[in-house]
Amino acid sequence: MEELGRPFEEESEEIIGLDSKEIVDPSTVEDLKKAQKISQQQFQVFIKECLVERTTSIDNTIQHNCLKLSAS
Repeated sequence: MEELGRPFEEESEEIIGLDSKEIVDPSTVEDLKKAQKISQQQFQVFIKECLVERTTSIDNTIQHNCLKLSAS
């Protein structure tokens, strides 16, 4: 584990594979950012409808996403 370095001390804006130290393709990084944004929006809607407004049951699930990452 020590030979892999400390990934959270990296100063780079790039995403680097922990095991390979390869830089992830920029289009894949954009896809990950989009997925995070979509997931955050879904979570906010879930909180609003289930906990704040109580218009939806808390047993309802958040929709499954089939987001594909670009090939690197």
